[in-house]
Amino acid sequence: MRRETVAYTRCVAHIVLRPDAATARTLGVPLHELDVHEATTALGEALLPLALASADLVVAHELALAYGRPDVVAADVDIAEWRAWRRRRIAPLTAPIPLGAALTLSGLGGTATFDELVSSSGAPGGKTKMRKALAILSERGWVRRQGEAFVLRLAPGEALLGTSGVEAKLNNWRRAVRQIQSWETYVDAVWLAFPASYLPNVPRTPRLRRFGLIAVEDGCAHIVRRPSGPRAQGIRHVLMEQHLYSRWLTATQGKRGSASTAPRAAARGRGRPAPQER
Repeated sequence: MRRETVAYTRCVAHIVLRPDAATARTLGVPLHELDVHEATTALGEALLPLALASADLVVAHELALAYGRPDVVAADVDIAEWRAWRRRRIAPLTAPIPLGAALTLSGLGGTATFDELVSSSGAPGGKTKMRKALAILSERGWVRRQGEAFVLRLAPGEALLGTSGVEAKLNNWRRAVRQIQSWETYVDAVWLAFPASYLPNVPRTPRLRRFGLIAVEDGCAHIVRRPSGPRAQGIRHVLMEQHLYSRWLTATQGKRGSASTAPRAAARGRGRPAPQER
């Protein structure tokens, strides 16, 4: 398992994109709740429904989706695939209609004419929507023209191999469950994390049995019950992949950019006289 730590100014983590206290305050996260986040993050690949030896572990804090924001997302990712996308200048995409068009194109084998795409999508206003969607896909580097055909330049969803989401709270399990309902269809497994002293207050009813339980005590987390339930599919799986790719890309580009300024600064300084002490 390869791990890559990336410094980043927003609330993010393993790659680890770690949250900082100042950013957490702006997101309304109590500092004591951050201790639960951090302890949960330390579980690493144990959070995943199925850890794959060939994949990279990515953990992101406070990942903002369209309708919700899991406190922690753990994912098995093929980072080599993301690096290939970055080299080919493929930009992240989280707009549902263009993503739907990309999935339609993928279902047609990755190559199709405009008429074939419109016919396969079956959506009302098909031609206008498909035209706009293909324009966005082209602009983001997802498709290229080959004669009359559109060719997909990546396999949507294949870089993301599995995901788990965590809702971490100090108390109030009802609020935690309400928040989970806004994002649980985007992940393959869902966890609730609480201080061990609060965990007896969480009911063990059939409605909550699909959620895994994590107890945090003295800065350490341990698994009480593993989650069950359906895995994310289709466009929701791809949306989660793209949100994670966007977070990773922003962080790694910043790191690469700061590293690349040093040689340029050194080059600018060549040939100048050394400063004199006074």
